[in-house]
Amino acid sequence: MGLPAREVGTVMFLYALSAIPVLAGMLRLEELGGGAEISSENARFVLAPLPVSVHIVSSTIYCLLGAFQFLPSVRKAIPRWHRCSGLLLIPCGLLAAVSGLWMTQFYQGSEFNSTALYLLRWAVGMGMIYAILRGVRALLRREFADHGAWMIRAYALGIAAGTQAFTGLPLLILELGSEASVFLHMAAGWVINLLFAEWYLRNRDSVSSVSVVQSLIDCYEPISGTVQMLGVDVCYHSKRRAGLDSEATVSQRWRIVAWFTAACPWGGDRTSQIILLLSANACPPGA
Repeated sequence: MGLPAREVGTVMFLYALSAIPVLAGMLRLEELGGGAEISSENARFVLAPLPVSVHIVSSTIYCLLGAFQFLPSVRKAIPRWHRCSGLLLIPCGLLAAVSGLWMTQFYQGSEFNSTALYLLRWAVGMGMIYAILRGVRALLRREFADHGAWMIRAYALGIAAGTQAFTGLPLLILELGSEASVFLHMAAGWVINLLFAEWYLRNRDSVSSVSVVQSLIDCYEPISGTVQMLGVDVCYHSKRRAGLDSEATVSQRWRIVAWFTAACPWGGDRTSQIILLLSANACPPGA
């Protein structure tokens, strides 16, 4: 199956972002497996190699395999691949976060570690675990859009080591080293990724509103009268009857108010015969 050019670009970008931490992890595993001499740089890893090894392996699988989870063409053409790889990625993501928290708590940090960075790492690790568990919960409830949103947030946190490799470049070039500068470059990597994830989700939701409009036009017969109120359930079922991807089910709970022209015929340009007011504000469950 060939991927669209845009999706190939997405995978290449995510792989490029993952390249530095993945390669650094592989070198660390080679060092641990080769009986490296203990130094101030590697003592914490050599004396307790299991946590860092688990972190490297699980993070590598999570970053590289996870890049394909967000490709619509793969989900539609090979849904079994998406489900099976997801069953592997969920424990990998949890292992990466838990092992990262273990290292934060028990490994002796570098000279530029600070209390602020320690607390930030705990916040990020717990945030990643929370996002994955929320994604699993949404999946079990068949809220596929929410599932995807939470998994994107978790992935953004998990792949932030690649972004931090770039935010840390000025420190290397200018030979800056302090608790404040290290904290800022680490925090910048996580913040940039989360902001990008939220921008992507916001943009995706605006695109999904177009699918809502099309599904209504495709699914509903002419309706006499001037005003029809369409709520959550109507939107949900209209999408399912339109045969759209299951991901399109409305866990965002769009509130739709549609004004139909009186006894309007479905002819010519059908989109001109219906006006939809879409609100991006999520309605409360059961609204």
